Amino acid sequence: MKFKNQRMLISPLLLTLLVVVFGVSAADVLGQKKCGNTGQTVKFTIQNNTSKPLEIKVVNDDCKEVSGRLLKAGDKAGGSSFVGVMFRAYEFPTGKLISEIKLNAAQSIYKITKPKPTVSLPTIAPKDGFLKETNLIRAKKNLDPMMLDAKLTDACQWFAELMAEVDKGYPVHNASELGMKKLYKERNKASQRLVYYGWGKKNKAHYEVTALDTVQDPNLIGNHFARLWALSKTHYKPFMDKDRTKYNRVGFGFAKAKRGTNRYYACAIFGKIKQFEG
Repeated sequence: MKFKNQRMLISPLLLTLLVVVFGVSAADVLGQKKCGNTGQTVKFTIQNNTSKPLEIKVVNDDCKEVSGRLLKAGDKAGGSSFVGVMFRAYEFPTGKLISEIKLNAAQSIYKITKPKPTVSLPTIAPKDGFLKETNLIRAKKNLDPMMLDAKLTDACQWFAELMAEVDKGYPVHNASELGMKKLYKERNKASQRLVYYGWGKKNKAHYEVTALDTVQDPNLIGNHFARLWALSKTHYKPFMDKDRTKYNRVGFGFAKAKRGTNRYYACAIFGKIKQFEG
C-alpha cells in the first residue's frame, strides 16, 4: 500500500495510518515517548528489498514489541510517526530478526535488504586438521607420520590465496595459468615457490597437489582436502608413499574463493628432509 506525503501530527488520521499499515494501536504509538519518542513527527517509508515476506513490528509504550503487518517481498508501506519510534522486521515465517529501524529526522526511506551471510571462521587450524587426517590415513597403511613444514606451508598458502583471488573456477599449478607470470615470475612454478620461501635447494624433490571444492564446515577444511587427495585415483601417491620419493614433510594452504559460498582453493606440497637435518 502506497501512501501520499500527508502532513500529520498526533491526529486520528496519523493513528489510522499506523493501524492500517502496521496493525498497531493508538496507545502503542502514543506511548513510545518512554522508548525514545521525541515528539517530532517524520514521514517514513519502509521497503522490503529481500526475497521473503517480513513481519514488521513496532515497540509499544512498555518497550515491548506489538504484532504488526506482513510486508511482501518488494512491497513498501509508510506514513508519519515520531523520531525515535522503533520498528523491527522479522523474516516470515521463521521469525528471524532481519533489521531494526529507528526513525530519524534525516531519513525518510528505510530499505530492508537481505543481510550478508556471516563467514564462519574455523576454530581448528586447517593445516592441523590436514596433518592429522593425513597421518590417520597413513597409519592405516603402517606408514610413518608426516611432519608439517612452515616453509612448505608458506609456499602453499601464498598460491592458494592467488588461486582464490583470481578464481578461475578450477585449480592450477602455475601462476602463468592465472595470467600472473610477469607479476610473479619468481613464484610461477612450485619449484620456484619453494626456493622463494626458503626451502633448501638440495631438497629438490617435491610433489604438489591443488584442488577446488566446497566445504560446509570450516573446521573440516584441512581434513576434507586430505581425504579428497589421499583417496583419489590421481593424487594419492605422496600420501601413500607410492611416489619414487618417500616424503616426510608437507605444507598445506587454503583460501576462500572470491565467488560462491563455502568454496575453497587448497594446495599441499610434499618434500623430504633427511632425518639428521632436522
